Amino acid sequence: KSGELTEMLERIAERYQRAADRSAERVAAILAPAAIVILAFVVGVIVIACALPLMELGDLV
Repeated sequence: KSGELTEMLERIAERYQRAADRSAERVAAILAPAAIVILAFVVGVIVIACALPLMELGDLV
């Protein structure tokens, strides 16, 4: 009977590890597209910030 406790604890640890791995994969799957959207927004703001002054200069000529 003493060996059963160790075996049971190992099984429980494996279950918790698998659950933690699945949770980490889900978070990574959600964060990757979110990071792309945020980076696209930042790049868009930079492009607009650079393009607007150039367009205003074109209007002055």
